Amino acid sequence: MVNKCVYCKIEVPEGRTMEICDRCGTKIWGEKMFCAIVEGTNKEKEKGNMELGQVSGLSTPPKKF
Repeated sequence: MVNKCVYCKIEVPEGRTMEICDRCGTKIWGEKMFCAIVEGTNKEKEKGNMELGQVSGLSTPPKKF
């Protein structure tokens, strides 16, 4: 399935975590910030943290108040 940018509807690079193209992402956040966002989301995807309801690397369960 081909993902399309949520803003301009052009094709988004395959494997991208977010459905935002480079052109729109740079216009919205600026080049440096958009690169940091893409890099960060890709790292989290590799860890498995981008799947709904899953978080990896928790050593202890969260505290209940």
